Amino acid sequence: MKKETKEMEEKEEAQMACPVCMLFNLGSQIFGRESEFFRHMTNARIEFLQAIKSLIDRRIQSLEKAKEKGRKKKFSKISVEE
Repeated sequence: MKKETKEMEEKEEAQMACPVCMLFNLGSQIFGRESEFFRHMTNARIEFLQAIKSLIDRRIQSLEKAKEKGRKKKFSKISVEE
């Protein structure tokens, strides 16, 4: 009974896995970690993460600029002659 449950869990995990991750794992199993395939896939992962990082950095800059603009909009007291 435990064996059947474990097999079902493994099948569910395989269905929910990222297709790119599955390709990466399969390629490294077939060609090995020292292959050209593995080096290209590692570089691709680095590039992807750097792309996400650039989006996050841009959003942080945008929020910081908005915060600075908010600070500049302070009211100042003006004397009015009657």
